[in-house]
Amino acid sequence: MLNSGGSAGNAGIGYAWSWDHVHWRKAEINPVYKNGSGLFLDRCYTPRLVRDADGSLLLYRAAKDATA
Repeated sequence: MLNSGGSAGNAGIGYAWSWDHVHWRKAEINPVYKNGSGLFLDRCYTPRLVRDADGSLLLYRAAKDATA
């Protein structure tokens, strides 16, 4: 599962997994993507994974910089 995190809900994207969909474990490297670094600008949130035609997974997320 990918999730938005931080005190405002937009500070980054975290990852967690579960074998039974009841008990979840957060990855030790969370957040996987953190706002303010590189292309992640001021906000980084609402992650979605989409399977591409070649079978690879693409990560889409919302982001915001200082102007838009």
